[in-house]
Amino acid sequence: MHRAQGDCAYEKGNDCITCLSGCHRDSKQSTLITYIRQAEKLGLKVQAETMVERVEPLGNGYKLYATSHGERVEFECEKLILAGGTLGTNHMLLRSGFGNQLPALGKYFSTHPQYMWFGVYDEEINAHKGMFQSVASKDDRFRQRGFKLENVFAGPVSTALLFNGYGADHEEFMRNYSRITCAEVAVRDENAGELVVDKKGKLIIKKPLTDQDHSRMKDGVSVLKEILAASGAKRVIESPHFFGLHMMGGCRMGVDPQKSVVNPEYQVHGYKNLYVGDASLFPNAPGINPSLTIYALATRLSDQLVGR
Repeated sequence: MHRAQGDCAYEKGNDCITCLSGCHRDSKQSTLITYIRQAEKLGLKVQAETMVERVEPLGNGYKLYATSHGERVEFECEKLILAGGTLGTNHMLLRSGFGNQLPALGKYFSTHPQYMWFGVYDEEINAHKGMFQSVASKDDRFRQRGFKLENVFAGPVSTALLFNGYGADHEEFMRNYSRITCAEVAVRDENAGELVVDKKGKLIIKKPLTDQDHSRMKDGVSVLKEILAASGAKRVIESPHFFGLHMMGGCRMGVDPQKSVVNPEYQVHGYKNLYVGDASLFPNAPGINPSLTIYALATRLSDQLVGR
């Protein structure tokens, strides 16, 4: 698997399991290391620890109401690009009342459902040591069947949270930590979810699993159990919890204002100079992790705005 990092120092005993919560070596080429540093040199100002609560059209521009370091602050701008992630962008627009003019806002939400399975071996595996997620599946049949397998290994805290139980039973499972490996089935789901806000402005996620989602999950799990058994696992254990990663949709791109929120030029229908530049504009779920697609879409939006 080709990965965007360098100077990981595996030979010095560094372990990439910390990658899940941020790289302490700055080896991981995240946005903080690349785009933001470049943009700061060109004049970008980062307003940290600031929560935007409401967006309001104001003449030819927009006014933002926010809380920064516990104090109320306001911002005004001519052009506004919302890139708060799927949950953040939808939350801002819904809480600001844009749903009254945009019936598709918050709808067509999707997220890859993930099902984690563990294999327990006689010998120590120490799956948390060394390079993180180093092998990628290239079996085209998996994609055709609507799922993919990921060898993401969870740290001790995450592993403990993936299982119910307390006391001696839970302790016994965690004592086997060095002798387990794990992999997960990621399903390409149907975009049947919806994001709404309650009377207090809190974001509510509604994400039912469809018959197709369940079918793809069972198909992927059968393959994963076979792989774990073939690799020598003496026991195969399923986590009782599944979770969703890669939030997408809610501000889907399209040409019909009744069925979409932004047009093919990223502009929110009916609102000049209001754009969306994150995964919330996905029309539906891709079959793989969406990071590179988000980068490509954001780059295209940037080129478009600079060109104008």
